[in-house]
Amino acid sequence: MPARTGRQYIEGLRAQEREVWLGGERVRDVTSHPGLAGGVKSIAALYDMQHDPALREAMTCASPTSGEAIGRSFDAPTTREGLEARGRMMLNWARATCGMMGRSPDFMNVSYAAWGAAADFFGDKRTEFGRNMRNYVAYIRENDLTLTHALINLQRSRTRRACSTSRKAPRSK
Repeated sequence: MPARTGRQYIEGLRAQEREVWLGGERVRDVTSHPGLAGGVKSIAALYDMQHDPALREAMTCASPTSGEAIGRSFDAPTTREGLEARGRMMLNWARATCGMMGRSPDFMNVSYAAWGAAADFFGDKRTEFGRNMRNYVAYIRENDLTLTHALINLQRSRTRRACSTSRKAPRSK
């Protein structure tokens, strides 16, 4: 699948089973939940920019494997011009969100593109690590996936007792 549309992004969210909790409530459909639907629509609009005739050249580039148009955030530029082109793509998304979306689809994509370009480094000691990196980067690139990292609350007791040691520290006199 080349660069996705907003509709394809939303359909993908609906098709994949996931476990999402918000405010103690299990969210079955992130695309229609009042607390999440706006963010979903915002990301879908970014995907649609890849298909806007006025922006398509800035937002996409040719896949190194299929030749189809892919999101430019997956490009691993090797020239100054290529880096500037990817910067323009990212600027378009930043402007579309007024810079307020800290986890737009390009956020992790550019990191993985760089790691894919450095696959030989990952495979220096064990070749399968480099191969795994290349394969994973190709998978997310050719499926136009949005990646992010998860932030969770610490799952431990924050009581004083849980933080104390079995020996008490001597008191100063």
